[in-house]
Amino acid sequence: MAGRTRLAVSYVNGAFGVVSGVCNHAGGPLGAGTLDGEYITCPWHAWKFHCRTGVGEPGSENDIVPRYDSEVRTARCG
Repeated sequence: MAGRTRLAVSYVNGAFGVVSGVCNHAGGPLGAGTLDGEYITCPWHAWKFHCRTGVGEPGSENDIVPRYDSEVRTARCG
């Protein structure tokens, strides 16, 4: 979560993806879903969204969840 926003964070093929953690179909917990290639599968009804763009799987491209920019920062100790 970031503030009150639920997020689904993934790391696929060397890149992070951040999309809404709430499925737009029935409000399912997309962040608790599984990865199928580059698609996050909602555990409630198996809707799939691309892990970086939020666009629905082929044939369902109009089903889109919000996507968020991400940035990797490294911390220095000492």
